[in-house]
Amino acid sequence: MRYITTLLLMLLALGAIAQADPEANALLDKTVERVKSYPAVEITFTVTLENPTDGTHETHNGQAWIKGEKYRLDLMDTETYYDGTLLYNYLPEVLEVNIKTPDAEDNSILNPATLFDIPSQGTARLIAKENGIAHIKLRPQGEADYDHIGIWLDASTYSLQRVTAYTSDGATITVTLHTLKALDPAPSDSFFRFDTEAHPDVEVIDLR
Repeated sequence: MRYITTLLLMLLALGAIAQADPEANALLDKTVERVKSYPAVEITFTVTLENPTDGTHETHNGQAWIKGEKYRLDLMDTETYYDGTLLYNYLPEVLEVNIKTPDAEDNSILNPATLFDIPSQGTARLIAKENGIAHIKLRPQGEADYDHIGIWLDASTYSLQRVTAYTSDGATITVTLHTLKALDPAPSDSFFRFDTEAHPDVEVIDLR
């Protein structure tokens, strides 16, 4: 779940990468500028995990809403909310919500606003551009959870299509973006907070 979430939020954090290739630089910058110009965004996507070593093949559909540093993520039977202060992980199947004040690690993994501000962590190179779709390869600088990342985007509309992380053991994690919709007006702040009073049947585990 951690790596899936990190990869998903990289869709909105590509500006944190050090782009050595001028054309890759321009494409990524314009893609980021397009997303950041919206008051808030809603995205739908599919996550695919594949590992030929152990035969893993999983597909999960998800949806996310992001407004500045606030976000809500629905993925793999978990609803995650962050209102800028508290992190809520709601498990509908067991009627349980965990509430915590996120630490630095939580923010580095989950918070898209933090990802926008992290220092340069890799280099980008344009691999190909075919039928209007650009393929860009990112290589990390220093220690990372992946060997490299592939990004496919529409070079004319600066719309992300797909992001794949390749690990050193041959596994891949792919996020395929289906829709990215600007939300104007943006959702209220309460949308990014789990309302415990409205769910009296849910057990609250307060980890603050």
